Amino acid sequence: MRKQLFQTEKISHFFYWLSKKIELSSEFEKNIDNISTYRCFEKGEKILDKGQALNHMYFVLTGCARSYHIDNKGNEHTMRFALKDWWICDYKSIRNNDRASMSSEALCHTEVLEFNINDIEELYRKYPQLESSVRKSLELHIISLYDRILNQLELTAKKRYQKFLLEYPEVDQLANNYHIASYLGITQQSLSRLRSKKIL
Repeated sequence: MRKQLFQTEKISHFFYWLSKKIELSSEFEKNIDNISTYRCFEKGEKILDKGQALNHMYFVLTGCARSYHIDNKGNEHTMRFALKDWWICDYKSIRNNDRASMSSEALCHTEVLEFNINDIEELYRKYPQLESSVRKSLELHIISLYDRILNQLELTAKKRYQKFLLEYPEVDQLANNYHIASYLGITQQSLSRLRSKKIL
């Protein structure tokens, strides 16, 4: 019983977040509650691992995580950071029905709601407004990726770091130097120089 109450307490935030996007009914909330699982990850713990069977997506309740790719030379490339109210999901692999193409890990104590992808797909069919809301979130994610590509092409390292600090002020305190440097596409030495100048 305590576990059920705890789950309800945690999912209430998700309902609040979702209620700002779509109209919720008691039946809808019950369906969401039935397919969600509260999970907690400690700093450095894997949420997703490259190559694993991909069947879940995660909504961040508290904390921060990063998604990253390891190239053939063993170098890590941070793809994105996920903060409160963000989703952690390998959309490419879901679309291609393939195994995870990247890994995700918690950068600090991180609480999430875990959803089975098949269960979510079933809810899309039952509640089209949910699919519409998720589609809008994906569109914003695509715009963010597009802006990041343009920033890499057009902005100096200093400007990219300034923009990063404005968008992810808390991440700068949580992530290691190489996490941020690989996200910005610069060396750790360059990042250290930028940080020493206190550019914001």
